[in-house]
Amino acid sequence: MKLTNILFVALGLTLALNACKSDADKNEANSQSDSVKVNINGVNSDSLLNEINAVEKKLFAEKKDKIESTIGLQAIKVYTDFINQFPEDKRVPEYLFKAGEISSALNLSDAAIGYFQNLYTKFPENEKAVFAMFIHAFILENQLMDLEKAKAKYQEVIDKFPGTQQATDAKASIEHLGKSPEDLIKEFEAKNKK
Repeated sequence: MKLTNILFVALGLTLALNACKSDADKNEANSQSDSVKVNINGVNSDSLLNEINAVEKKLFAEKKDKIESTIGLQAIKVYTDFINQFPEDKRVPEYLFKAGEISSALNLSDAAIGYFQNLYTKFPENEKAVFAMFIHAFILENQLMDLEKAKAKYQEVIDKFPGTQQATDAKASIEHLGKSPEDLIKEFEAKNKK
């Protein structure tokens, strides 16, 4: 794994997971204040939102560096249930992103890629689309060790989201693709000597 990529993604995931915690509070407020009860195939959106709020409270109840797999899998399930039952809901991109993050944290790489890919494909204008595509590339590189596909996905970030921090990070990732942490340290030390 590349040291710079690890740092970028660790920071991004920390920020996103903290955002998830505040989103749980927002979801609870939204479901109480202005939600419309909708029944689709016998499923009530309020009941799913209540399940999401409950599992997110469990997920973030303790400050841990690692997600407990049972609770993580529960969260993925309720997000997926909501996404499948209410595909037009404005919360779907957020739940796709959260399901992708948790899947990645649990090393469910293919599932994570699927959630992220759905987000940036179906909701390309969403603010998290660029993050989703970048994390997709990161997973290809660091979890699946598929450097060729990772490079192509990083290039896609650069092409589709020019001028973003993720495009800058993608360029750096391509430059350091396949290099060991030791090689990166040597390069960094060489640059600092100049």
